[in-house]
Amino acid sequence: MAKRQIAIVTIEVLRWARNLDKITVEEAAKYTGVTVERLRSWEDGKDLPTVKQTKKLAKKYRVPFVYFYLQEPPKDIKIPKSTDYRTFKNISFEEPRSRELLYTLRDIIDRREVMIELYRELEYDTIPFDYKIDNRDSIKNIATYIRSLIDLTYEKQIKFRDSRNAFNYYLEAFEELGILVFQAANIDPREMRGMSVYKKIFPIIIVNRKDAINARIFTLFHELVHLLTKTPGICDNMSSFTEKANDDIEVFCNKVAAKTLVPRKNLEEYTDLDYFKDQGIEDRLIGSIARNFAVSRAVIIGRLYELNKISLPIYLKKLKQYSSEYIQNKKKSKGFLPPSKDIPSQVGKLYSRTVLSAYNQELITPIIASGYFSGLRLQHFPKIEGWCFQ
Repeated sequence: MAKRQIAIVTIEVLRWARNLDKITVEEAAKYTGVTVERLRSWEDGKDLPTVKQTKKLAKKYRVPFVYFYLQEPPKDIKIPKSTDYRTFKNISFEEPRSRELLYTLRDIIDRREVMIELYRELEYDTIPFDYKIDNRDSIKNIATYIRSLIDLTYEKQIKFRDSRNAFNYYLEAFEELGILVFQAANIDPREMRGMSVYKKIFPIIIVNRKDAINARIFTLFHELVHLLTKTPGICDNMSSFTEKANDDIEVFCNKVAAKTLVPRKNLEEYTDLDYFKDQGIEDRLIGSIARNFAVSRAVIIGRLYELNKISLPIYLKKLKQYSSEYIQNKKKSKGFLPPSKDIPSQVGKLYSRTVLSAYNQELITPIIASGYFSGLRLQHFPKIEGWCFQ
């Protein structure tokens, strides 16, 4: 029988890590597969966990495994300072509610610090985010400016044909601006649909992977406006027209995002729009227009309402219909991503390329590289390389 390998951990760090996100002793014990008494004995210094058990604790507490070998708890754990945290009705709270959101907040800041350190080791030049807009300017001018930033034309949008192609284009375009774009995998969209953290170097946008692709596209642009106006925060409501969007900056971000994705000039090229006002909306045509712009049907009818092509009652009726259909489709959709796609999807190409470059140049060890990918095994690295360097 193989001898158990004991981990010589620091008990103060064990207690600190568990309390970081208010995880109970019972939760930690159940996850690790031990009794509450056994886990307490580790924290009291009467016993020590095995290496395998310690790795389980690191995964549960969402801290690096090596932390447990520090002489004392680290003092530089950070959570981004945003303007506020918005709930379903954009009501402000002093701190986020769910543990998963807390995990995400810590993860994105850790990743940003990893990027800064690896850029230094690789001797890469960082890209300062010097872009900005004046929210006193017209929304049309701001939307035109954003389209020019990412070299977006209507001809390109037509050629996307599929929302995922559009989403991937926008991800890479945003990363070229020096923005770290991450995707949250386990947060309820009702709590967080998008988030931004403004920094001069490597500002952050995070979208919710549980949302539909079209919804994530809109969130990307909504959060970009937050960065350009230096008003970061956590957002969950993307409607410009309902009473839930009662915060001025949220309404502003929504309107800019909508006009950026669906310029008036291109939308009015559709000659059937005036038909809607007299005869009502034809869902097939709305769906066709939405595909051409690679946006949701809700964004199209919102723009039609703004342009006085449909009435408010029709807009609200159709919004309710499309929202209901969206919820039903989400209930039916189930998917599993293999590790080689799951983690890269969460961290993005810019981050993945940077970590792999440092690993390939032997600036970081295999264990550290794996840790930067949330413990992803080295056997998955070739697939990630093929994806992010293509």
